Amino acid sequence: MNAFIIALMLYAEAGGEPVEGIHAVASVLHNRAVERGEDYGQVLARRRHWSGLSKKRRREAWDEARFTAPGRAKWKICMEIARTMLAGTFVPSIDANHFYNPRLATPPWGHLLANVQYIGNHKFGKL
Repeated sequence: MNAFIIALMLYAEAGGEPVEGIHAVASVLHNRAVERGEDYGQVLARRRHWSGLSKKRRREAWDEARFTAPGRAKWKICMEIARTMLAGTFVPSIDANHFYNPRLATPPWGHLLANVQYIGNHKFGKL
């Protein structure tokens, strides 16, 4: 696993969110890895778990991160967070293991989330 893949997922999922939202998405990835005894690559490889990793969204996110000033600033933050995750120094900001944007999705598990927190446009919680 390399920092670029993690950062791309973070940017694709939360690049338009405040820094707290990006960190919260990273926390979900971290918490899932810890709970499942998997590395970040294994967690990211799960099908249909990360909408930001769809081929279309990856391309859009990468173009946005490279070619817009706000995108470049957020990309730097995503890379910094990804590097701390790989270095083993990442500290999760929330105890969530799931999240979604209620304006864009209504997952069947959304109403089952416990300890719900809203950060930016995302709803975070634990299943």
